[in-house]
Amino acid sequence: MASTSIPPVPYNTPLLDANGKLNTIWVGWFRQLFLAVGGNNSNLISNPMTSLGDMIAGTTNGIAARLVGDTSNTRKFLRTVSVGGVAAFPVWDGLQSSDIPLVGIGSGGTGQITAAAAFNALAPITAKGDLIVGTGVGTATNFRIGNSGYVLTVAGGTISWAAPATSGTVTSITAGTGLSGGTITSSGTIALSVPVTVGNGGTGSTSVVSSPTATSWAGWDANVNFSANAFIPGFTTTATGATTTTLTIAATQIQIWTGSTTQTVKLPTTGVAAGAQYFFVNNSTGIVTVQSSGGNTIKAMASSSFAIFTSLKAIPTAAADWNVSYSVNNAGAGTVTSVAMASANGLSFSGGPIIGSGTFTPTMTAPTIQKFTSSSGTYTTPSSPSPLYIEVEMVGGGGGGSGSSTFAANNGGAGSAGGNSTFGSSLLTANGGGGGGNGGNEGSAGGSYTISSPATGVGFQGGYAPTAFLNQTDYTVGPSGAPSPFGGAGQGGSPAQAGGAATANTGSGGGGAGTGTATRGGGGGAAGGYLKAFISSPSATYAYSVGSAGSGGTAGTSGAGGGNGAAGIIIVREYYQ
Repeated sequence: MASTSIPPVPYNTPLLDANGKLNTIWVGWFRQLFLAVGGNNSNLISNPMTSLGDMIAGTTNGIAARLVGDTSNTRKFLRTVSVGGVAAFPVWDGLQSSDIPLVGIGSGGTGQITAAAAFNALAPITAKGDLIVGTGVGTATNFRIGNSGYVLTVAGGTISWAAPATSGTVTSITAGTGLSGGTITSSGTIALSVPVTVGNGGTGSTSVVSSPTATSWAGWDANVNFSANAFIPGFTTTATGATTTTLTIAATQIQIWTGSTTQTVKLPTTGVAAGAQYFFVNNSTGIVTVQSSGGNTIKAMASSSFAIFTSLKAIPTAAADWNVSYSVNNAGAGTVTSVAMASANGLSFSGGPIIGSGTFTPTMTAPTIQKFTSSSGTYTTPSSPSPLYIEVEMVGGGGGGSGSSTFAANNGGAGSAGGNSTFGSSLLTANGGGGGGNGGNEGSAGGSYTISSPATGVGFQGGYAPTAFLNQTDYTVGPSGAPSPFGGAGQGGSPAQAGGAATANTGSGGGGAGTGTATRGGGGGAAGGYLKAFISSPSATYAYSVGSAGSGGTAGTSGAGGGNGAAGIIIVREYYQ
């Protein structure tokens, strides 16, 4: 309740303390005064404020209400807009552009809201074509457009419009190189000296020469044929180095290869016209492999061979964009003096080249294996060399065995299902096996599988979850979990004992709990689905996920828990031949 008397005024206490703030004694006096006055006069207000920053505002019929302080951490202003002549309760709001009045030119503004309008309001221009010209430091004026054809000139630091100069006197013209007519001082004619010599940028001829003539500039005849006694293209000789050479449009037409090892050469592409030809001579003892710019082999040239590569289209990039004419020296009957073996994917040969007699020894890249036993991620196909195909063997997670309990309680927990194993998203799927049923109920089915194109292969549905024993009069061993092709199913629990866990990463089911007298036994977990599939020319990567193990069911009253199932596994074997 508010006080009923006004407190005495603390005259002997300064209103402000040493920090310039309201003295706490005066703060207390003002609070007591407010409460005293508010409690004795019904026309005054009680204090509705509760937090720092609150204010008091009037509502309908002048009733005091709390205006909550702003907590938005931004600068706010009080705003109120009346409606129909009736005042509205104030709110905190940001400053709007419409709240700021336009400042006129007389007050130092422009009276406008856009840059273009503001400039036009201040500019002294009054007509089309006018210019703004400075008349002093910080001053400008309107400079009116001049007469048609006039140009701006400056005289004595002043700008003005004036007619351009149109007359003058030429006193001498001299003929330069390739011209005739001499030096003209009054009147005369300067003429081009013909034929224009090669030294002056001409051809030295006054007509097209279609028949070959020494030192003359040649041209096409009426049938667009071009004649010469012989065309001598440029050539480049390069020693092989077991590396890759990439030719450009600037390469010479004839490419000669020497040396004692192999070489890979990529033909040019940018700037190459249809019909362009390149001549290759392999004088090395190794294989020269000629490829398109895209890396596609066009021809593997043996030692002592010759080839002509003709572009079938402009800017060729693929092997099919080139025609090749190929021959080997001494072809036909004769004696082979050297034999070399070219390496293939995952297959190489040692012992060559053989000159006379010898033996080639092949070396093959053995298959490689990647295994994934948990979680998910990305499988990366090997490169250098890349496998011709991969074999994917996988199984889903095995279900957990269920727990046992007394017959009356019937509260042994059911085992949970195993997770699904996937490879390449939906390309290959081996689903998890179901969990064991409780209370003598039948267990769940084993996991199914799917193999989608382009993969091919075989698969099997996982083994069914064995049914739990029910209402046995004697102690009984619980049923084992269903095994996958990898084996390792969880053993059934000994009488009144927990079921055994399945061997890790076999996808087999966990064992069911053993039974006591007059009990409901635990059921075994089902096995995950199984498959083995082949993928030819595999992609660079595949997403995968290994199916998780199903958990064993919890023990019920006077019972035992079921065994955990096993997580699945994904095995990828990579073959190179």
